[in-house]
Amino acid sequence: GGAFADVSAVIRHAWTNRSTLLAESQSVRRALEDSSLPAWLVTKVLNERFVANTNTILDRQGRFSVNEAPTGMSQCLGTLDQRTCSGGYWTMFYPSLDAVELEMFTHCQGPNGAPAHDLGNGEFNLTPRPFPWPDLAAAYVIQVHRHFLRTGDRGFLERHWPFVKSALEWAIGLDETGDAIPTLKPGRGTTYDNQQWDGISAFLATLHEAGLTLGADIAGRMGEAALATSWSHLAAQAAASRQKHLWVEAGGYLRNAFDPATGKADEGVFLSALAGDWAILAGGGDVHLDKALLHRAMESIIRKCLLGRGMTDQGGKNNTQSAFMQYPMAYFAGAALLLGRDDLAWTFMFFQDQVIICPPSTHFNQTLTYNPDGTAYGLPYYMTAPASWLCVDALAGVVPDVDRRRLTLGTSWLWGHSPQKTPVFLTTGWFSVESRREATGVTLTLTPIRSFSPFPVQTLAVRLGETLTVSEALVNGWPVAVRSAAGTVELPVDFDPGRQAATVKIMP
Repeated sequence: GGAFADVSAVIRHAWTNRSTLLAESQSVRRALEDSSLPAWLVTKVLNERFVANTNTILDRQGRFSVNEAPTGMSQCLGTLDQRTCSGGYWTMFYPSLDAVELEMFTHCQGPNGAPAHDLGNGEFNLTPRPFPWPDLAAAYVIQVHRHFLRTGDRGFLERHWPFVKSALEWAIGLDETGDAIPTLKPGRGTTYDNQQWDGISAFLATLHEAGLTLGADIAGRMGEAALATSWSHLAAQAAASRQKHLWVEAGGYLRNAFDPATGKADEGVFLSALAGDWAILAGGGDVHLDKALLHRAMESIIRKCLLGRGMTDQGGKNNTQSAFMQYPMAYFAGAALLLGRDDLAWTFMFFQDQVIICPPSTHFNQTLTYNPDGTAYGLPYYMTAPASWLCVDALAGVVPDVDRRRLTLGTSWLWGHSPQKTPVFLTTGWFSVESRREATGVTLTLTPIRSFSPFPVQTLAVRLGETLTVSEALVNGWPVAVRSAAGTVELPVDFDPGRQAATVKIMP
């Protein structure tokens, strides 16, 4: 039993309510088209929702999952690692389904704390099935943290907290060289299973740093201050090790990998070497490494990993046969936007889209991997295509924290041209944010589009950049107290962005 007795009842409902259903189905498109986003990006993100039609399952028991690649992955369900950035779409628009799928992963976590890779093949297998990829622990933490920030659901966080704790402690225990980063070796890999590194990899180092950072935030919210301090200390130590072992000052890049046990280095440049930096910033934190260093690292990625017609996961190496094309929409472009390099983000996003739409590849039939010449290779209809939606988030620099009634906005793209306008899609409601930069200051206009649940914002944090100073601010024409630090201005407010308009003027 459900809302409809049979298929004919569904058809009758659809026909009777066709006008309303059409208008509702077009609401996302209208919000995107009423913005400053280029037409190609609007088309891209709209089309890359195809996964909802081709890959999803919702059974009679209410269990929801996303098939990794329907024609080539043995009907693998869930896929926790790919979910790290593709799951942002489900959190954004279908939070209840997002919670259902994440809940099932708690049943599959191993007794040692190691998360499962998936939820079964073809049918749900909700039994403990630990998988030896330490990046899965960080992936799980990032996803739990994201869902909680956007929903403020304390019950959800309390249910997941024991599993977050055991997953992180398992990953922490895999450090065999004392660098606060899990040690990779044969039999212990990562989501990049077409490659094998030994020791410390650029990808795992950054993602583990993010898992510890966001895990510390969760621990603090759960009242475990000592554990939050311990994990924060380990995150800082991991960042220091990442810089010590992977940063190459002479070339201005982060190398693929380094094995402290042997001293052997892999001098390639990895496409997703800033995955954890993205996750930390998208989760409301701040990166540990110097931003100027990260800017240089991103410039090296553009130089080394973007080729004539395609790209590679490992720039500067000839033995890399393919690139995982969807991940870096968040792990590179999202990071670049949140780190103030929208120029690099736009370069990458447009280049990636040109590869994706080169026949026979299309937005609607993306594979996991693409050859360096841009041709598609393996696993069509891949689940991670909606990662592009996290770029829409990153353009506005939006970080909602419903639990703490805090909303963060602002990126270099938002201030780069005047006026600039983009929609923001939260689980609580949708609104548009428009910026105007003038000699007298910056004005933000927030206009509600629709509301689903309350989000009473009491603190509006506006990222203006490291060099800007602020003397006063007006909210809806009234002066408010200004508190600023590290390029972010915090303003006391009282409004719900999904329900109420707000005008914020910030003056130097």
